[in-house]
Amino acid sequence: MIGLALVGCSKKKSVDQPPDDGLPHNVTTNALPFAVSVVETAESKEWKSTMAVARNYLENKEYDKLEALAAEGRSGEDAWPNGDWKVAPVYGGLAYPASNEAEAWLARQKALKDWIQNRPASITARVALAENLTDYAWNARGNGFANTVSDAAEKLFEDRLAQAAVVLSDAKDLKEKCPVYWTTMMTIARGLQVSKVQFDNIFNQAVQAWPDYPRIYEQRATFLLPRWYGAEGEWEADLAKSADRLGGTKGDILYAQVVSWMHGYSEQHNIFESSPGLSWERIDRGWDAIEKQFPDSLEALNAHAHLAGLAGDREKARLCLMKTGGKITMNQWSAKGEFIDFANWALAQ
Repeated sequence: MIGLALVGCSKKKSVDQPPDDGLPHNVTTNALPFAVSVVETAESKEWKSTMAVARNYLENKEYDKLEALAAEGRSGEDAWPNGDWKVAPVYGGLAYPASNEAEAWLARQKALKDWIQNRPASITARVALAENLTDYAWNARGNGFANTVSDAAEKLFEDRLAQAAVVLSDAKDLKEKCPVYWTTMMTIARGLQVSKVQFDNIFNQAVQAWPDYPRIYEQRATFLLPRWYGAEGEWEADLAKSADRLGGTKGDILYAQVVSWMHGYSEQHNIFESSPGLSWERIDRGWDAIEKQFPDSLEALNAHAHLAGLAGDREKARLCLMKTGGKITMNQWSAKGEFIDFANWALAQ
């Protein structure tokens, strides 16, 4: 994830550029003080395990165990360094079918409807079904720009989103609550092209109910991307306001986590090139705080190192890269060679 003078960055960053995030990558590691290896982190292993457990419970109709698993993940007290709560992979295991074939999607929907019939007061079952229908809608549409989507695909997209909206509407007054209810609602709203006023209303309700759930702010930022319904620089300024409202270290952490997620939406290899209004200074503070909370997390170190490199902060990138000991998590780098490029740049004498 600069060759620009950024808000919160010193002028020297404009001449201290990191490597381009493109192929082919340099694979020379002779000058590096460590061997480079790709590892699966503890976070990744736990994510996959939780998805598998949730899927198994659903297939075996062990609804009480499913409810307990989701309730435990909704606490947010043991969230991962990137900001995800542990309820996220529960829904990942429930919503996504094993195959992309239509029969697999419909079979999963039937299993979720059976769960709702057996546990009509379950928020988890209804949100999982709404997520499934929302993903099924995007499956029909594809990820291209609007002018590449056929009329038939657009109709399927809208119909499936409308079904998902009805499922959430039926869940609105349930006693049990879930933050993923709101992020799913926001995804549906974006797809159905609601007005900014309507989306603001959804967002405001979401943060009132779950102010500490970071994915709400990511959905807000996505809606405000220029490719959707925002103007240039709008999501960046809006995120800063949200972080300011949380304040202090919590605000800095939120800002850092959302920027890391939004890097995946950037139309440039480097998010700081497409979003020059971002504050690297605040991102850096946020990841410093995350590292203090999770001192053994390779995910946090790799994320911090990548963003530092993209920001042209050679000193911080060098520090973070050395802490990794050459252990790479592929959630943060496009390829092993990209890490090597950044390491060669950051560690150059």
